[in-house]
Amino acid sequence: MQKNLKQILFVGYLLCYMHLSAFSQNDSLQTLINKIANSSKENSETALYQIYEIANHKDNENLMIFIKKSLEQAAIADLSPSLINDMLFYYSELAKAKKIEESFLVMLWTLENDSKFSKPALQLQLQYYYASYFYTLKGYYYADKYCNLYLENSKSVSLPYEHDKEILNIMTLSALMDRNQNKLEDAINKFKVIIDSAKAKKQTAWLGISYGNLAYSLFLAKKYDEAIPLFEKDILLSKQSLELGSAINSEITLAEIYQSKKDKEKAFQYIDSARSQIDFLTKVNFTNFRNFLRERYSVAKILGMLYYEEADLINSNKYLAQSIILGDSLNQLKSVGEYIGVLQKFQFDKQMTEVNELNLKIKDKQQQLNQIILTAIILLITLISILFLLNKLSKVNKILKKKNHIIEEQNHALEKINADKDRLFSIISHDLRGPVTNIQALMKAFLEKRIPIQDFETLLPGIVKNTSNLSTTLDNLLTWSMSKNGIQLVPEQLNINECIKNVLALFEEQANLKKITIQNNCPEFEVFADKNHLDVILRNLLNNAIKFSYPNSSIEIDGFDHGNKIELRILDHGTGISKEQLNKINQNQIFKSATGTSGEKGSGLGLQLVKDFIEKNGGKFHLETVEQKGSTISFTIPKF
Repeated sequence: MQKNLKQILFVGYLLCYMHLSAFSQNDSLQTLINKIANSSKENSETALYQIYEIANHKDNENLMIFIKKSLEQAAIADLSPSLINDMLFYYSELAKAKKIEESFLVMLWTLENDSKFSKPALQLQLQYYYASYFYTLKGYYYADKYCNLYLENSKSVSLPYEHDKEILNIMTLSALMDRNQNKLEDAINKFKVIIDSAKAKKQTAWLGISYGNLAYSLFLAKKYDEAIPLFEKDILLSKQSLELGSAINSEITLAEIYQSKKDKEKAFQYIDSARSQIDFLTKVNFTNFRNFLRERYSVAKILGMLYYEEADLINSNKYLAQSIILGDSLNQLKSVGEYIGVLQKFQFDKQMTEVNELNLKIKDKQQQLNQIILTAIILLITLISILFLLNKLSKVNKILKKKNHIIEEQNHALEKINADKDRLFSIISHDLRGPVTNIQALMKAFLEKRIPIQDFETLLPGIVKNTSNLSTTLDNLLTWSMSKNGIQLVPEQLNINECIKNVLALFEEQANLKKITIQNNCPEFEVFADKNHLDVILRNLLNNAIKFSYPNSSIEIDGFDHGNKIELRILDHGTGISKEQLNKINQNQIFKSATGTSGEKGSGLGLQLVKDFIEKNGGKFHLETVEQKGSTISFTIPKF
């Protein structure tokens, strides 16, 4: 009895403690933020550590709410921008550890337009963080955007002396992006500007690092004689300011240069110095073994090659073996740290309605198939009638003499249409027969209860994909038929951004299935075009972009004002287009479309319709593509 009473009291105590603990945590965030703002450095650091501890114990669902709330309260309490930057860095690492980087990124976007971060100094710090964050993700488009914003806005904001390093860092990021994208001359010019700025700001440590960066850019450009004295400057200045990492990398590169110049004495001098400094840093702090893993690999590889050239096979084998082991470790470290960011992800739960909608879609597609077959028969009869009529007219000598040139051109056009028709029907019949047969067989088996409901549900995504492909193929064929029959152009004033949004809604589910992010950056431009034509153009271009994009990639839509015309540009990251297909597009030839990255099929008719309709509306079509990397399709539309 007494034992049971003790157990009951213990459980009651535990529940009370948990309730009070939760209440105190909710109430303590504002207290800790105020403590950071109004206490000594030591107490502020303790309070900040306590906030991090609370964040560590939050589940994934509540962590983003807590992070945003703590950042907003920090902004309200007027904490320094650099301290908020430190909080952002810690939270990004925490989100990465908990594998919720996408949620963190979505939350991050909201801060830029949050009224609590409207102060110029806070906006500037956010731009600094965004530039650094997207640079680490290799999102150079956004990194470059925020680098430029930071450098422009920093001119109008009064900054303390310590922000000189941030300005130099942003300038360096901009130059490094050029170097990483092999724009070496741009990078070289930017590093020269950084060196002048570092001199003016009396930032000796940064001066050494910048000499090293400029030297390495010259090294990549094979301007070795210009690079050597700059590497030596970097080594001298970096050692003086204890920036040994920069000095080590410069010594390794100098060893490579002198090895290529067959100056083994200097090559050994620099590589031995680099090895000694790495060993020293590792003795001081063992974590530097991992921090300098790449440099250790380079040192071992160069020493192995130098000893090999000296015919010292024992030392050569020793260091080459070390380089192989270090190379394996380096590759493992890369694979562990690999991260592919998704800039935005908006999903809507439609699982409950998909089953009911599927049957309606299948019936609708079957009706459309019957209509397209009927249209094809009518088109064929029409073409035969035209050919018969032309044959009758050819018997009249007077008309033949006057219209001979016109008839020859008509015959050529009709032959091309007939060839396109035959090729098109061959492609369409092949593409329609398989999906329709499969869907019919599956539905029959399901109705006859030969397929369990659980197995049928697993087949639904495939049926949806087949019906989506059928819908696109049939829409394009019907549109092609109408265009060949001379449907009149009816232009009107349209908001192109609204048209884009309407079309994006149609492809939302298709993009979500492949986890593809679509970023619509097009402003609210007015254009003068046929609405049906514009819808066909946008549907086909966005369908192709999603179809040929790799999963977990992004599609960007941008708009530009060129006076009396608007340019729309759609960029994807996918398989690109082969040279053979590109030539056929430029020559207005119909061809069999390639298979999409998730097995999607098509007729190859879409881009021909796009090109035709753009030109009919007074615009121009342009296509740039790199196989296995992606395509950029742009076109112009008149404004009035």
